[in-house]
Amino acid sequence: KRMTTKICPLCKKKNLKLINLKNFKINHCKNCDIQFLDRQKDTKNYFKKYSKFRNKNSKLGKLRKTQYSIDSKHLQKYITKGKILDVGCSTGDFVEKLSHNTGLDLIGIDPDNYAIKEAQTKSKKNVHFYCSDLINFKQKNKFDAIIFRGSFQFLGHDLNKTINKISKISTKGSKLLIYSLPNSNSFLYYLLKDDWNLFDESHKLIFNKKSIIKLCKIFNYRLIEISYPYLETPYADLDKDYENLINNIKNNEKQSFPFWGNIMQVVLEKK
Repeated sequence: KRMTTKICPLCKKKNLKLINLKNFKINHCKNCDIQFLDRQKDTKNYFKKYSKFRNKNSKLGKLRKTQYSIDSKHLQKYITKGKILDVGCSTGDFVEKLSHNTGLDLIGIDPDNYAIKEAQTKSKKNVHFYCSDLINFKQKNKFDAIIFRGSFQFLGHDLNKTINKISKISTKGSKLLIYSLPNSNSFLYYLLKDDWNLFDESHKLIFNKKSIIKLCKIFNYRLIEISYPYLETPYADLDKDYENLINNIKNNEKQSFPFWGNIMQVVLEKK
């Protein structure tokens, strides 16, 4: 069932343009430049499908594990001690990687009960996992950093409410770290549209630099970093990726692959 919402989930303006792709219609806010889908995802079936996707022994699973180490080192440039919340932690592998720093008090949350059951087998003295989304998560203490690793784009029309919740449960000067965020200004998105492998109907939001800056202005955050990881990730294969790009353009193919600009890495600081 398709539902239409005529208000931007970020800026709450109604200045929207409908974009027709091959298989989808998406909304583009002319005010803040965010793009969003209205289609409602069957959460139960999505979790079932995703459970198969996160096979740790697959090639992709091993690459993801390497990326956890890279992202862990990046995060600890900004925070080495304090209370951290990972939103959408899945089976807790990234939190487990961070737990080697005993100065961090870590909590992971995810609405997928099966993922959390597996995550709880990794619980340590400084690590706890709970089955919950962020809006309904109850926690007395405030966090020094909140992480969204590959999960920020799922927020959809809960975006505004979620950022307000973050402001309530975080300390002044706390960091909001967003990893693996699809970028609507990506060259491959322009080239492939909904054949882009980061275009997923479960990803309700597609951001770019302008929409992140708008988010900072609305919710009183300071932009500390916005970068586009590619060569430093384990997914990059420069020769192969350039060859794929040439074939796509020359032969009008619709093959997606890792490339610079596909994803953003964002660090915000609460004022």
